[in-house]
Amino acid sequence: MDNDFFNSIGQNPPTNPALGCLLSPGADVATGGLPAKAFGIDGRRERQHSGWREAIGRKFSTEQWRRAVNPTVSEIFNAAGLAWRDTRHVFDAIFNKVVIAFTITIITSALYMTPALMPRGTSSFLLVMLVILTTAVQAFLITPYFIAVHRFIILGEVTTNYLLTPGEPRFLRFFGWLLVFFALTFVAFLLPLALPISTVFRLAIQAVLVIVAIVVGLRVIILLPAVAVDAPGASWSGAMADTRGYSWRILFIVLLATLPLVFVRVIVGRTLGDLGGIAAISVPIFNGAMRAIGYTLGIVIASRLYERLGDRVKQPV
Repeated sequence: MDNDFFNSIGQNPPTNPALGCLLSPGADVATGGLPAKAFGIDGRRERQHSGWREAIGRKFSTEQWRRAVNPTVSEIFNAAGLAWRDTRHVFDAIFNKVVIAFTITIITSALYMTPALMPRGTSSFLLVMLVILTTAVQAFLITPYFIAVHRFIILGEVTTNYLLTPGEPRFLRFFGWLLVFFALTFVAFLLPLALPISTVFRLAIQAVLVIVAIVVGLRVIILLPAVAVDAPGASWSGAMADTRGYSWRILFIVLLATLPLVFVRVIVGRTLGDLGGIAAISVPIFNGAMRAIGYTLGIVIASRLYERLGDRVKQPV
């Protein structure tokens, strides 16, 4: 791959041999010496990276971005399609870890249904705490999978074992930031439920919190991949600086990529629930599968954005 893109944004081309093998079709992957084709990565990699470059574009200052031409619909659709292709590559390369992550999400999906089975009149605070505890357990158990996918997409590294290693700095730091991301989501939805206010005020507060969570989540989307690959400048402020001016483009890519998944989940999930009986029992399994796919897709998008936009997060503090 030539260096025009990196030169255009004032960055040096990647020197990491593992990352270089992903950006150079046919090169050997550093971990294991296998050809890139073994991971579903071949000559199309250059075209895929080109699609991400078109969708993200050059770096602009905030004022320049306001005046810049908006990305075309085809470019955004192309990036969303590439995210699904990369997700398929993940499933092919580390299928055993996908199965483990799938099992974890099925179990936690069943646990998320526990509040609905609690007796009527149960404290809202208790129900919220049950959901938070379930989320924390899920984040801890699925951290190895998140790290493995990030490192596969960015470095071409295929992790062979699924190990819970809370003593390692990378694991502990990633788990902590993952809790922050999950907290952004669940606080927005659950905090208003625990407040003794009217339905109208509850919905209003919930809407504001959801918007805030989305904006913040988009701005720091490259933080987790930076932590997963031990980027020296991985920090909240670094991620915010690198994504400045890109919120709308990131939002469009995420929305288009996840739209098919949301559609399937809503339609099939509601159908299974309405059927009742054995079909209703399969709802946690279906939700777990959708969550596992959604997580993988989100990790892929975050990893690609890290490659395209990461600057401050890659520099020593």
